[in-house]
Amino acid sequence: MVQRRPGTDPLADSTGGDTTLSRSDRRNGVSLAKIRHGLRTPINHIIGYAEIIREEAADKLPAPFVIDLDKIHSSGYLSGPG
Repeated sequence: MVQRRPGTDPLADSTGGDTTLSRSDRRNGVSLAKIRHGLRTPINHIIGYAEIIREEAADKLPAPFVIDLDKIHSSGYLSGPG
C-alpha cells in the first residue's frame, strides 16, 4: 500500500485545502482564458471586415456573398459576450 502525506491526495475534498486537482483546474482555467483572449482579437477583426465589406460593397456583390457576410457578422453575437 502506498502511503501519502496528508493533503497530497489529488482526489481529496477541496474544502481540506489546496489539492493537486484544484491547482490543475486553475491552470487549465488560465490556459483556456489565454487561448480565448488570443482568439478574440482575430475573430473580431474578421467580423469587422465582413461588416465593412457588407456595408460598402453589398450592392455590387452577388447575393450569396452578401448572405455569407451576414452570417459572419451575426456569428459574432452567437459566441457570447467578449
